[in-house]
Amino acid sequence: FFTDGKYYSEGVALNVPSMHKLMQVELRPDKDSYQPNDTAYITVVTKDSKGNKIPAQFSLGVVDEAIYGLRKDATPLIHSSFYFYRGRSTNASSSLTSIGSFGGGGGGGGGGGGSNNKMVDTLFWAPILSTKENGELVVPVKLNKIKTIWRIQAIASDDATDLGQSTIKIQVK
Repeated sequence: FFTDGKYYSEGVALNVPSMHKLMQVELRPDKDSYQPNDTAYITVVTKDSKGNKIPAQFSLGVVDEAIYGLRKDATPLIHSSFYFYRGRSTNASSSLTSIGSFGGGGGGGGGGGGSNNKMVDTLFWAPILSTKENGELVVPVKLNKIKTIWRIQAIASDDATDLGQSTIKIQVK
């Protein structure tokens, strides 16, 4: 508001808890370890914050654990990326300052990535998968001939904007 030629802005910070939006994502391999050229069957289970199984969309990636010896994992926590404390703020100049066209394009891709006979960092990537109405999906991942530890990560969301992720490791020996 303006008074005596001065502009004043006041507000109250409202912290709205969002833990009810935290989805539980479980990754369950069908074996403790694998042989070269096996197929790993990874069961993905998605649950709401209360533990009830829910259908969700997720991406699944399988990468060689050795790459994290070169660089720390920089994957942000998906829940914290969307649901974090934001300080109060006002744009006193115009409500239109953030409207613009910056171009850009699409993205995506298909599953897979690794070859059965090559050293690869990314063995498998499926950007768009869905658990069924029962909150589960089994994903077959064809392992290559390399003996290593693979890191498997799923990042999930649902239509109610619940978010979650999980990471496990499997060994080929």
